[in-house]
Amino acid sequence: MRNILIMRCTVFLCTIVLLGLSHGLHTAGRQRPIVQTDAGELRGVYKISAFKGRRYNINHFLGIRYAKPPVGELRFMKPEPFVYDEPHEATEFGSACPQVDMMGLGVESHDEDCLFLNMFLPTDFPDTDSGHAVIIFIHGGGFAYGSSSLINGDLLAAAGNVIVVTFNYRLGLFGFLNPGDDTFPENAGLWDQRLAIQWVKDNIEKFAGDPNRITLMGESSGSASVILHGMYPPNEGLFHNLVSFSGTPFMPPGYFKDNAMAAQYLADMVSCYPIGDMFKTCMQAQNITKFMDALKSGVNNMKVWRRLNFSPTIDGDYIKANPMSVLLQSKQEHIDSVEFLQSLNLVTGVNNAEGGLWIMNMVEDIDRLAIYSADMAAEFIPNALPFVVGFDGNIPRVLIDMVLAEYTDWNNLTDSRLKYVKLMGDLNFNVPLMELGMVHSDSTSSKTWVFKFDALLPEHVLPTPNWLKTANHGDFLAPLFGFSKNFTFGRYKDIEDYTPSKWEQRLSRRIITHVSTFAKTG
Repeated sequence: MRNILIMRCTVFLCTIVLLGLSHGLHTAGRQRPIVQTDAGELRGVYKISAFKGRRYNINHFLGIRYAKPPVGELRFMKPEPFVYDEPHEATEFGSACPQVDMMGLGVESHDEDCLFLNMFLPTDFPDTDSGHAVIIFIHGGGFAYGSSSLINGDLLAAAGNVIVVTFNYRLGLFGFLNPGDDTFPENAGLWDQRLAIQWVKDNIEKFAGDPNRITLMGESSGSASVILHGMYPPNEGLFHNLVSFSGTPFMPPGYFKDNAMAAQYLADMVSCYPIGDMFKTCMQAQNITKFMDALKSGVNNMKVWRRLNFSPTIDGDYIKANPMSVLLQSKQEHIDSVEFLQSLNLVTGVNNAEGGLWIMNMVEDIDRLAIYSADMAAEFIPNALPFVVGFDGNIPRVLIDMVLAEYTDWNNLTDSRLKYVKLMGDLNFNVPLMELGMVHSDSTSSKTWVFKFDALLPEHVLPTPNWLKTANHGDFLAPLFGFSKNFTFGRYKDIEDYTPSKWEQRLSRRIITHVSTFAKTG
């Protein structure tokens, strides 16, 4: 039986009620928080935050190592747990993982010692005697950039009365190098994520958290990661709820068996012979500067950047096959990974104009971007369709014409900008999302909620033209995290002391209520 519930968020309201938000008693003191964990003693810091006129007391534990520094012989390898041999001052964010910044979505970093997690703890009584519900947030950034320091969990934790955890994981070539010859274990970045989740599961009771109420939440590539973890049966018991928005692992063309061509291109750039043990020794010994120089060479050269694309691959373990193929196959036969996914409660959604992600670099002034029906027929639709039907043949003209008819504004044939945004949004986000929702809900025990966020916020995370009058990719994040003054993701990075309007605060309150209540009750 399918039980999909649609949530629609607009400027004025979000129309869905999961359960009422629990109000705990205010019990915060000003003592410095100190917790003894399996990984050693951690000394946090006490903070005060404000949301919608109310002051909240929050405990921070920042920059906690959950894995050994992945350097030397541990570079490109699976992460290994870390244990402190003396008390740790958990008062500042740890370094971001190596990356080059792209439009404020990342942090310039050359530091491989980056596997840290952060905890934001409410000081009100939890909603149940078992402890606070927990939300583990996985940041996005195309598996190439991003950092947990860019998104502050204070207000979500405080107003939602839930524990919020954020963390770093290895990105790009450091997290997803797969030459295709077993030189390195594949998907090290996913294993980083899993170890961070395991750390939370093992230690959360010591922070007054409930290990049986852990929710994974992610945005963009972080959202895809959430679903991948939810399709890995050995994760059973680590978490029980999933919140994914603006991304799935089912986006075309899907995942590949390796990234050998990118690995060889990289090897040439850093002067390592791309075969076997010599390659492994050279890559692990090579100075970080060589890798960063290679990445920087792609910042202003999209041809180089595409050649250095490192993202999850089909490793036969964490990702056994192309996720979309698995999803479609599950409609005909039993698949363990899909059955596990269906056992988890799921909230998943998109912004209304996710396709805006594809226009931000098309021209220098995107406010003046011009796309016509002729452009759609001659260029954009033929270039997009192979990602759906395959790259091994010519696209039939009749198929192009059918798609063109769907993505034409018949009342305004001279302007197809919005239709192009819709095409790319449907192709990469909306259709994969609905496939996920339909398969997930196709179980007698499934609990599935699907939402669309279409509020027009005054500010956007990504460069957004003035003619795009709705929510672009990434826009759900700011209200989800309460428009925190420490929210420095994307274009918010250049705004000092952003003050949300009253309607934005009301919207944020509703979103936080829905998400935190789901984390508490499923």
